[in-house]
Amino acid sequence: MKKAQKNFVLLLALLFLLSSLCTPVMGEAKKTDMKRDDTIVLFDVALVRPICIGATAVGLGLFIFWAPFSFPFGTLKDSWNILVVKPANYTFKRPLGEL
Repeated sequence: MKKAQKNFVLLLALLFLLSSLCTPVMGEAKKTDMKRDDTIVLFDVALVRPICIGATAVGLGLFIFWAPFSFPFGTLKDSWNILVVKPANYTFKRPLGEL
């Protein structure tokens, strides 16, 4: 019984400690009000976009490999959307600097 009480007190102390580490967060400003930082745009163009192009190419390769396995189960369209369309949209349709 004492061990259970001790564990309960330790659990409460741990929860109290963890909850004290959480701080209130201010609401996110509207994206239309924010100016894009030049360094973020440069980071996006120089690093993120090429990685996303590679992810789109890898996704296309995985789709080609996985298509025969997903076709019998009727998940071909889902596989296409997850492996190719989502990375392509993130690469080519997203505004610059919006990560």
